Amino acid sequence: MLLRRVIEHVKTQNWTAVALDFVIVVVGVFIGIQVSNWNDARADRALEREYLERLHDEAEASLGGLLSWAAGYMRPRFAAYQEIVEQLDAAPGDFTLSDLQCDVIGNMHDYIAFPTQFPSLDEMTASGEFHLIRDADLRQALINYRLMKDQAKVLINNLNTELTVLPNEFPDYFEATLTNDAPGRELSYRNCNSAAMAGDRSFLNRFADTASRYNQYYNIVVAQERSRVEQLHALLDEKLGVSHQEAE
Repeated sequence: MLLRRVIEHVKTQNWTAVALDFVIVVVGVFIGIQVSNWNDARADRALEREYLERLHDEAEASLGGLLSWAAGYMRPRFAAYQEIVEQLDAAPGDFTLSDLQCDVIGNMHDYIAFPTQFPSLDEMTASGEFHLIRDADLRQALINYRLMKDQAKVLINNLNTELTVLPNEFPDYFEATLTNDAPGRELSYRNCNSAAMAGDRSFLNRFADTASRYNQYYNIVVAQERSRVEQLHALLDEKLGVSHQEAE
């Protein structure tokens, strides 16, 4: 109908009416585009909110399991490892091991990575919807987390290259027993012959190499995992206005 009116106005050379019709068309198109953009933006914000809530739930679940695993398993073992190193540095001739320290030495080659899960991040990346996250700090934290996980995989692969399994190479120094105290662990060790260990230069050299790898694993993989997940959880709390003060 509008087109017919424009043609009539052109035929009668009513240029004022033609200009007015043109303005009506332009304004109508502009309003239509704006309404479409507003609807798209509203849908994007709703989807962003959904992703943020899912990421928060995943961060909370991962952090709870990670902290429990670190406090109940990894932290005591790393403290025992540090005590072993201090003993060897301070008084190698007076070297004695508790059962926990013995087990730590026997399993220093066992790099267990806690399986934190962020399927929403994987979904956003795969679907090309990562841009929906508008907060620059949160977006960078998510990128840093992915980089950390990729770097951890590379590091663990490198640490496993030419790795010494001390109980296999020095079986007379360890007493093995079956265990299920951690995921992926099948053996624990006790009653280490610490005097023989301290007097065996070959063992000490192998221990030093294995200990160096274990130290890298703990500080770069375990500690970084916790740090990155804690950062993500705090940013998501802030973005969603979530407070955990009552739970604490």
